[in-house]
Amino acid sequence: MCIKRLKLLRAFLLALGLILLFSVSGFPQLTISEETPPTSCGNKLLTGITCSGGYCDNISPICGSVIRNIYDIRWSGFVSEEGTAVANCNVPNPFEKGDWPTGEPAFITGLSCNGSNCDRVALECVALRDAFPESLGGGSCRWTSWVSEETPTLRFPAGFGAIRMECKGKYCDDKRFFVCPIRAR
Repeated sequence: MCIKRLKLLRAFLLALGLILLFSVSGFPQLTISEETPPTSCGNKLLTGITCSGGYCDNISPICGSVIRNIYDIRWSGFVSEEGTAVANCNVPNPFEKGDWPTGEPAFITGLSCNGSNCDRVALECVALRDAFPESLGGGSCRWTSWVSEETPTLRFPAGFGAIRMECKGKYCDDKRFFVCPIRAR
């Protein structure tokens, strides 16, 4: 009986160790495509992505290491190069009413896609109690370079979070992000 319990405890500790290993910053998270459910960094911000497969069919988020205090989570609509090619993250802010008419800029923490080759992409957007994008549209915010399977990995500058994504090319192949400095509230 005691040996059985030790084996169960050992299996539990091994599973717990694997869970912790997969949650370490920068370790590849669940890869998404149109065949998979959405993926999220949870209470950590997206700090980049990796693309693989034809037309960037498989997207792997790169998650930050800082745990954030989230007060609201919303999903953007799906975007593609055939229509609106830019997805914005905005979330109503009950704490600072009126400072952003359509809601305050929110950070990206997850991705979802549907359609052939992950053609349409939606963003998981979070508003934080402890931080905000420093300057929406100001000189400190900027577009990243483009990422696709030909240039498969994109990491945002340290201290920046993404608030918008744009795509171009067949099946929304090339993606870039609008990133802003993360500032404490």
